[in-house]
Amino acid sequence: MLESHYNAVTCLAFSTDRETLVSSGSNQICTIWELSTGEVKRTIPVDESIESIIVLPEGVHFLPLNVKNFDLHFFTTGSKDILRMWNTSTGTCVDEIFTISAEHNIVFYNVRTRQLRKQFAGYDGEVLDICFLGPGDSHIVVATNSPQLKVFELVMSDCQILCSHTDTVLALDFFPKGKLFVSGSKDKSFRVWRMKKTCWVVCVARGLGHAEGVGAIACSRMKESFLVMASQDCTIKV
Repeated sequence: MLESHYNAVTCLAFSTDRETLVSSGSNQICTIWELSTGEVKRTIPVDESIESIIVLPEGVHFLPLNVKNFDLHFFTTGSKDILRMWNTSTGTCVDEIFTISAEHNIVFYNVRTRQLRKQFAGYDGEVLDICFLGPGDSHIVVATNSPQLKVFELVMSDCQILCSHTDTVLALDFFPKGKLFVSGSKDKSFRVWRMKKTCWVVCVARGLGHAEGVGAIACSRMKESFLVMASQDCTIKV
């Protein structure tokens, strides 16, 4: 019997040579065990409740992951939604690779450059609004029960996740040329978004003025400098 944790153990991972065990749980530490003796080799404070551990194979150089020696390393992810890599010999965090969303989003990164490559997104609640975007209606923008917006490319289902609002997005509308759209949120604000020639979407303007959430938006069909918003504060603003 191995005893070290004082709270629930949520994950275990063995090294490939079966000589080392890494355990962790809700007590915010990772424990490195020497299985031949049953003794604790090292205790590593990780400052979060751990939900999953992956131990990298020994004796392999993982230079793209910033591993510069042959020490045993492992990945953790937990309550902070960050994938981190640890060195079992020094007990230090070697690198933070990427964040993981609880909203059913799958995010691909280039390991060498840490640059975002592709995103596939799911939903954690009801779909509140949707609109077309891009040349030939090539994309759709989806507002779910979340502050995030999801822009889907319809052919490949690739997705860009837009983060700017601080509360649930309630309403969407787009301007006729298909490059600009507007979002309204429970955070009492609206955002104007533009799609670049590369099909990447960026926030180009923010607006305030309502005392409650922005629940409806209508963009002008004549020009891109005019829109109307309705709020739960019982006002309509132009």
